[in-house]
Amino acid sequence: ALLRGFADASEVGDEEVTQHFIDDVTAGGGGALRNYLESAVVAAILGNTLFVHGAVDAQNMGFVPDDNTRFAVPVQQQQQQQELSSAGRYCATANEWVAELNAFLRRGLQDHADRPDWDAERTTRGGEALMALQNRCAVRGRTVISNCFSDGGVITNAQARSRSAEALRRFETDPLAVEGLCSDPRDATVADWLRRDGIRRVVVGHKPSGDSPAILKASDEGGLEVISADTSFSDPDSTDNRGKAVACVLLRGTSLDVNHAVIYGVLRDGRHHEARLQTLGGLEDGRGGDRFLGTELKDGWWVKAFVPEASSYVLCRGVGRRVEYREIMSKDMHAGEAVR
Repeated sequence: ALLRGFADASEVGDEEVTQHFIDDVTAGGGGALRNYLESAVVAAILGNTLFVHGAVDAQNMGFVPDDNTRFAVPVQQQQQQQELSSAGRYCATANEWVAELNAFLRRGLQDHADRPDWDAERTTRGGEALMALQNRCAVRGRTVISNCFSDGGVITNAQARSRSAEALRRFETDPLAVEGLCSDPRDATVADWLRRDGIRRVVVGHKPSGDSPAILKASDEGGLEVISADTSFSDPDSTDNRGKAVACVLLRGTSLDVNHAVIYGVLRDGRHHEARLQTLGGLEDGRGGDRFLGTELKDGWWVKAFVPEASSYVLCRGVGRRVEYREIMSKDMHAGEAVR
């Protein structure tokens, strides 16, 4: 109503609202969402950094769904349809995988353009495989869109790992169990696979990570750096659940293959935070950067942000959307406290 210049929302009827939603995704309709999807990608590699919405993990790495994948929970399908939901292929390299995921998006959008409506039996319609791609159950936990890092405001924790292990045990008999997965950013198999294509960093959003990005610092042996930046639920006491929080990630360096991340922004209390991580790539690989940011301490707290004005670190721990913080002066931090 506001966009149309109407003072009273009742002047816009349900039929107009419904038609607006349809036009927003219809090919050639000029809708903002359709235009966005046609310009978007599922994944992108820029030098040594991979960008996806949710996560890369042992379940989804390399997997591209079949174009006929159904948007349905497997237990609600017939056997033949279950086979379709499991169908797909695995790519050997990360570069091939990203290219194939983005080609899958293009084909799905064309499929929707060709047959936007339900078939006569009302069993399927164009673009259904794209809806399945963002649904964990439909693709049996192999989605880079809905799988996630981050739990309790931190990149990983013991509770999330325990829940995920239990979910994987239940998965064979309960396809809904994959809804409980939280991806492991420390998985060495995933890190090794990505590094074979020169990927040293994964940047995601998707799941709330508190009032500053959740980070896994790359190990000194050349491990994978993981950054999750999503300020939803950063301040549950505010009207929009975000409040003053702003999360920023800047990649800076001499090239796309030699660079470092700068983590900065505004905390929920309005204070600014900023720190850089180590250099990835080149002769300075593993050097520079804050030695504590993105590390887990022995008591389960993670070093989340550095506040220059106070010369202090913000520590965080939590479970699910329950997040707690405490602060420690930088002079009181000791390298021996870090788990990794």
